[in-house]
Amino acid sequence: MCIRDRHDVSALKESLELRRREEYKTLLMGVVSHEVRSPLNAVIGMMSVAKNDESIPETLKLEYVEPTLIAGRLMSVSYTHLRAHETGRNLVCRLLLEKKK
Repeated sequence: MCIRDRHDVSALKESLELRRREEYKTLLMGVVSHEVRSPLNAVIGMMSVAKNDESIPETLKLEYVEPTLIAGRLMSVSYTHLRAHETGRNLVCRLLLEKKK
């Protein structure tokens, strides 16, 4: 085995390892997406109902409901952006790996 062959094998191993890690990360993000966003959407929905409920005093809405609603929406938007960034980054990684072949 010559030096060039060893380099090619090493590069192939690195490429396969990178691809495996990216696949695991994508799988993890998908599971986390469901496990985080479902309860988060439920909280946002309940807070939206509470915000419009006339039996809840305005002071409680301002102190608890509004901040929870704002935080939930920010978390949802932030997670959506993170997911979009990861998806775009994975696409770039795949394109680069394909180009090396």
